[in-house]
Amino acid sequence: MSQRRTGLFWLGMLGLCLSLPLAGCRRDNSLSSDSSSSLPESLPPQVAEYPVEVFGIEAESQPVRVVSLSPAVTELLCAFGYGDRLFGVSDVCDYPEMVFGLPQCGTSLLPDLEQIEEISPDYLITETPLQQEDYWDLMNLDIEIVEISAPQDFSEVLNLYRDICILMDGSSTGAETGKMLADLYSQQISVLQEKVSEDPLGDTLSAVFVIDPNGIIATGGSFFHEILSILGLVNLAESGDISGEQPDLVLFGDRISKEDIQQSADFGGWEAVQQDKMFEMPLAPLERASPRMFDILEQLAKQIYTSSWDA
Repeated sequence: MSQRRTGLFWLGMLGLCLSLPLAGCRRDNSLSSDSSSSLPESLPPQVAEYPVEVFGIEAESQPVRVVSLSPAVTELLCAFGYGDRLFGVSDVCDYPEMVFGLPQCGTSLLPDLEQIEEISPDYLITETPLQQEDYWDLMNLDIEIVEISAPQDFSEVLNLYRDICILMDGSSTGAETGKMLADLYSQQISVLQEKVSEDPLGDTLSAVFVIDPNGIIATGGSFFHEILSILGLVNLAESGDISGEQPDLVLFGDRISKEDIQQSADFGGWEAVQQDKMFEMPLAPLERASPRMFDILEQLAKQIYTSSWDA
């Protein structure tokens, strides 16, 4: 997909209703030709998109052939319309479905250097830092390596979205697309928070987020803590100590079952557990800062605050 068509595609898409989720990795460009006549013209040719400083590097040119060794990066590239530039993914990239047909290139800790050399990408993107020896081997292949840090809060999530677009589309087009994405999702969160605050019952509910079978819970300062806050819930585990607490609700990750919690010595005695006031959360979209999480949060809020959406 060319730089101009990518910009035009998103100008059209971002004007849609907030309830419409972003499309996945589509190679179908039919929308671009149908809608381009009604969209603003692309940037003047004199505007230089590259080089651009992003993710701690100076990207000299637009990425055309990309290998992603991060499931999070793979999903974001697809969600933002850059899936057609992916030519290789890690062994653990499992979403969306179109990546199943791409060559697997190992992992950040153990990259398949021969496969990567065969693909000959201009950019390799990773979230986990490479081993020093692998880093230099790839640099010697004239591959630009981009290391991305996982976001720790929603502000960093939106910055990540913006920077992904800047890397892929340049300092002007990419920045514009990234800003529109950030505004879109920021507005979706604001609408969700407003809806939650209008709950007719007027109660502030408390909760504990059980993340995995080892009993790890979301404490203060974590990304999951911020999720509870967005949902209008008071995190009883903010300090890390839940002894003697009785949460109104229990949220739990999809790597643990209700039965695990019910049988747990730590959680099984809670009234919320005994009364089945428990809500499952898929962890992968949250851990990957995926745009899917915004719809997941909205659906969860509808389950918790039924009266707000029925009002």
